[in-house]
Order: sequence, then C-alpha cells, then structure tokens
Amino acid sequence: MEEIGFLRAHWLWAELAVLAGAAILGLGERKRIRLLRSLLPAAELAELQPLLRRRRCCLAAFLAASALALAAAGGPYCGFVRQTVENVGADAVLVVDLSVSMNASDYRPSRLQAAKVEMLRLLERLQGQRVGLAGFAGLPSALLPLTVDYTAARDAIDNLDTSAIPVPGTALGDGLRVGLDILGPSGGVLIVFSDGEDYHSEPLKAAQLAARRGVPVVCVGIGTEQGSTVPDPDDAGKSLLRDDRGQAVRSRLDAQTLRQIAELTGGCYIPLRPGSEGGLEAVMEVIRRCRTAESERREVQARRDCSGYLLLLALLVCGAGMAGYALILPGTEFNGIGRGGKQNA
Repeated sequence: MEEIGFLRAHWLWAELAVLAGAAILGLGERKRIRLLRSLLPAAELAELQPLLRRRRCCLAAFLAASALALAAAGGPYCGFVRQTVENVGADAVLVVDLSVSMNASDYRPSRLQAAKVEMLRLLERLQGQRVGLAGFAGLPSALLPLTVDYTAARDAIDNLDTSAIPVPGTALGDGLRVGLDILGPSGGVLIVFSDGEDYHSEPLKAAQLAARRGVPVVCVGIGTEQGSTVPDPDDAGKSLLRDDRGQAVRSRLDAQTLRQIAELTGGCYIPLRPGSEGGLEAVMEVIRRCRTAESERREVQARRDCSGYLLLLALLVCGAGMAGYALILPGTEFNGIGRGGKQNA
C-alpha cells in the first residue's frame, strides 16, 4: 500500500479551475498595470505600488486557499496508523448490480444512485466488521477486498457506475460467486443490491453454493414490478434503450428470483424503500446472527487522514487574504486608480 496518496484523486482535476482562475487574474492584473501607466504620472503610480502588491498578494492567498480546500476534498492521507477494533458481527460483502438496467428511473434519480445511498447508510451502522465490494454486469468484478477502512469503502461506493464493467448483460449468479470468493473460507454475509434480472449465470446454483458454505444472502430488491424504461448509455441517456424490434426496453424487478436466493441461503429479501430504517435493521440482524460466540478484538492498519490539516491551512491562508483585503480598503478603492478615484481601471 502507498504511504502517501489521495482516496478521491478525481477531485484534484478541479485544481485546473484554480490554475485557470490564476491565469485570468494574472492577465487582468497586467492589463490593469498597463492602463495605470498610461493614465497616471510616475510619482502617483509609485505611491500606488504598495497597494497593488498587497492586492496581488490577497488574490494569490484566495487562490491558494481554494487549491488547499480542493486538495483536502481529495481525501489525502500520509502513512498509516494502528487501530484496535472490535468485530461484533460477520464479514460482509456488498454485491451490487452495475448492468444498464440500474439506470432505470423508477427510483430517482436512478436505481443505482438509490442503491449507493442505502449502501452508504449501511456502512454507518457497521461496527468493526470487515466489508468488501463486488459488482457485476455481463461479467463480475471484485472491487474492494475485505477491509475495515470505511473511508476507502465509501470512496469505492461513490465511484460505482454502470460503465465500470464494459461487458453488457446481467450475471447475477457470477456476482454471487465473486462475493463468496472475497469472503473466503471464513464465511460471512453477502448483501446483494439488484433488480433480480439475470442472463444465463444460474443464480440459484450460486445460492446453493453459498448455502453449503453457510453464507446467508440478503437480497435488496431495487425496482418496481411494473418496471421502467432504461436510458440508452450510448446516447448519454438522451434517448431510450431499444430492443431489436425497436421497442423501448422496460426493466422490471424480479422479486421471485431474489426471494428464492434468500430462502435457499437462510437470508432475507428486502424491497428497497429509500430512507427506511426497517430494511437496514433487517440487514444488521442477519449480520449479528452470523457473528461468533465472542466478539473479536484485533489491530488493523488504517490510513492516516490529513484532510483536516489542509483545511486548517486553507482557512489560515484565506484569513490572511481577508486581512490584507481589509487593509487595502481604507487606502484606496479596491478597483480604483488612485486617491482621487477619478477613474476605475
């Protein structure tokens, strides 16, 4: 594992906006100086130089504070710390459907976004359990190994997208098998977020494999039985996905398959109701039921979060910029040319 890095490195692309702002302000300052030189005598311009330098320092401070705040949003970490955690339940692997049907809008703004919200709420209820993440579309993918680094788990969930697995289709059974691989021989719980659709991956046989290993599967059904049309990912969602006959594809919840998986494994089926505490409590009950007789205490290695330091530094730099701005105001108008205030540059 790297000693230094960012958990949400995509935020660093926003630094380009700060660089663009610096370039625009720099060009504006150069234009301002040229205009002042053409309008003011050298003596009066020399009097304004300290105020102009202070103005540039204030602008630089605001830009630097913005850059530091964006870097903090990127989730910086430096080194690792040892933490003692108490495992009060079984390991849990979240298995999420990433097929195109999860873009359907019978949940707003989409099925996948609703699932991500519920997964993040579930993480808040876990207490020391190791958690992993798997996704599936036409092929399955192990997205996160078992870990107690919930910051990394949240980041992995935030980044879930139906384009993450380029192979089309819905291999629910294969997603279950990859979840079992992540759990390993020690077992645990699989928590599946899916609309239940499947194409030839034999999910019931995968459920029987989970049952033989003593792994209950909690199936969270996402979708409605009347179904919903699906945006076409090749057209950036501007049109609807259509079949070979030109008819709009309508994705429906297959609650029966999800119920059968849950019954075969001794888990439970829960239809997703966003914001409902009952569904979360049912999931937690299965996790608690699978825990060992005695709670296990163990030391784990977690990333040392440095975002607070960067935020503090950003506030200090911003405060210095505001103090400098306050000193400019009594001397001259912020955008003025001189004491006479005859013309704005």
